[in-house]
Amino acid sequence: MTKAQTPERPNSTGSEEVVLVFTFGDVSYEEMSPRHLYAFLPVRPSVFRFFIHANFILTSTRKDIRRTRWNRTLLEAVPEAFLGAVAQFHDRGLATLWYNWPFLVPWPIVYDEAFEAFPLRLRYLCSQRPILEDSSGARFPPQLLRTVPETFRDEDKTPLLPEEYSSRRLISRYYSAALEPMHKVTGSAKHDR
Repeated sequence: MTKAQTPERPNSTGSEEVVLVFTFGDVSYEEMSPRHLYAFLPVRPSVFRFFIHANFILTSTRKDIRRTRWNRTLLEAVPEAFLGAVAQFHDRGLATLWYNWPFLVPWPIVYDEAFEAFPLRLRYLCSQRPILEDSSGARFPPQLLRTVPETFRDEDKTPLLPEEYSSRRLISRYYSAALEPMHKVTGSAKHDR
């Protein structure tokens, strides 16, 4: 949840909540279908694998959100709220979500008119935040980490060459190799050479 500083609107306090809801438990995040946008009731599917709830201004059919400054402000708060949630996954010991959060966003991000600013904003924020874990369990921004392909790992997913031979820190073995497309978007180096 995050607060968005919203433009003036009748009955508005100037600040609105944007709430994100994540599925937790025995689920395949990689195969999960996109979730809905909510304005107290479901409005329409989004491209993300988490629910987004906010006080959106809707079209008269309630099947979409209107293209207004108000809604744009609410949607611009989503990347910040998302990365705040990612930090909470780690801080609260929610390992399933912490090691699978990249699956909650399509990489590369699918275009959705309502979320047109989302890809650039998320990429920028990802590059600035310690959102991935290295092999020792410390958190770092993606561009400071390298992945190691499955072919250069043993059966326990441990890299065949020790980390000290890498020019960068290695990403934790607990992240799935299926996350390769995410590395291009967030700025982490794909492989160590």
